Amino acid sequence: MRGYNPKLSPGAKIVTPSGVDDTIRINLALAEGGHVYLPNLGIDFIISDTLFIPSNTRLEIDPYARIYLANDSNDEMIQNSDMVNGNINIFIDGGIWDANNSNQTRDDAGGYIGSSIQLKNITGLILKNITLKDPVSFGIQVGDIHYFEIENITFDYNGLKPNMDGVHLNGLCDHGVIKNLQGTTYDDLLALNADDGAQYQLTQGEIYDIEVDGIFSTGGYRAVRILSGNSSVHGITIKNINGSYVYAAILFSNYAQGNSNIYDINITDVKATMTAANEGLIHIDTNIKNLRISGILRNQTGGTIYENVRITGGHTVNSLIITDMLTEDYTSAGLSLIYVMATATVGKFIIDKSIHRVLNGSNHGRLIVNRGVINDLVVSNSILDSGLQLIAVTSGGVLNNCQLANVKCSNLSYLVLCDTSSIGRISISNTYLNTLINIISLINATIGTVKIKTSCLSYENLSGSPINRVAQSYNYSGHDIPVDPSTFTAPTIGDSVVSNMVGKTQGLAWYNGTNWISVVDGSIIS
Repeated sequence: MRGYNPKLSPGAKIVTPSGVDDTIRINLALAEGGHVYLPNLGIDFIISDTLFIPSNTRLEIDPYARIYLANDSNDEMIQNSDMVNGNINIFIDGGIWDANNSNQTRDDAGGYIGSSIQLKNITGLILKNITLKDPVSFGIQVGDIHYFEIENITFDYNGLKPNMDGVHLNGLCDHGVIKNLQGTTYDDLLALNADDGAQYQLTQGEIYDIEVDGIFSTGGYRAVRILSGNSSVHGITIKNINGSYVYAAILFSNYAQGNSNIYDINITDVKATMTAANEGLIHIDTNIKNLRISGILRNQTGGTIYENVRITGGHTVNSLIITDMLTEDYTSAGLSLIYVMATATVGKFIIDKSIHRVLNGSNHGRLIVNRGVINDLVVSNSILDSGLQLIAVTSGGVLNNCQLANVKCSNLSYLVLCDTSSIGRISISNTYLNTLINIISLINATIGTVKIKTSCLSYENLSGSPINRVAQSYNYSGHDIPVDPSTFTAPTIGDSVVSNMVGKTQGLAWYNGTNWISVVDGSIIS
């Protein structure tokens, strides 16, 4: 026995293991309510059927005492006593819950999906200091739970079964705190699924006002999934995501159910890594309103290449703020930190306090690759040290409005690249650039009107023209960066630049179809 000293309430009922089936004895003690204690005597508590815990009951188990589901029991290990009318004030504290999954048979059609702890329709729930061992599917599954705490949960899984989630919240859950989940699971370590596959859907509906703090795993499947078909998920705070995962650390999805209704999500302090390039570290595969991400810390020396944030095609994020993103990039390919895929849309997008240092000499890093649509982008107080571009708009992407402020970049090809895509207005202020080819490179851009405005822009070691323009059909309406007009390979009538050609009249000039003409004195500049 180990030194665990419970503080038993007056009248607490102590149930000791018998070495045979203890199901009836434990259930009789639980049925009386109050405080029930299961000590560790070096012998397993064996159960062959579900334990039922009623309202106003605390089940306390020595943290080293094991509850073992007998072979071929094929049932949940514990449920609350009244899932229909509901229970109040249930507290389960401690124990190693061993579902013995290799000797159970899952039966989805018959209603046994394999959850070890399954609780529904409870107001006032505490689950803490629990170890889940080898469930048939979910370690903990709850639905229709209000005012709850799930804390200090350890997962000790053998990986022999599918759908081995850690904590699985179904719909109608609110006002909850989930803290300190540890271990390796073989599906989502934490799932917040307002809607779900039919066989898994204990309840369906809104999930809101949930705080998640502390997830730790090595080689896990995924840390957090948020899933909405039509039911809303909102008011969710997720912080301190650690460890390594095969798939995304955090996934937003809809599992082919409706358009999703996810909004007001706050993510803080992600220090996780991925072992395969299946998704982005934070992977957005559905529609979201009002997403804030703060504190992605990443130091990568090699291995899998993936983005910090990926937004997949066909989905919209109406407002996205990313702050305090620090990346040390030693990879040979270079990292693109944010990827907006084709047909994805971001409405209002702010990136603040991002530092991306590319340290392998490959100069391949990017802050953003946009192949979808970004309507309004602000990048501020950020540094890119070595890389290809700060912003790359490629393959039909659209960037309507872009503001760069207090940005420092060095050893780039371009600050902004638009290749076979569209850029609208660009404003650059209080920005320092050192050692690059072009500030802005426009290649085969086919639609729209580019307007560029700068203030307090400083650049040096520029090997090409500040603005490079190649074979495009833009109506280029002007900018205030001095350039050599002769570097524009395919100007169109009405284009304007601020010329700095040596030996010519400098200042604003326009293209008349044959030559660049000075607005100052009408002379031909080139």
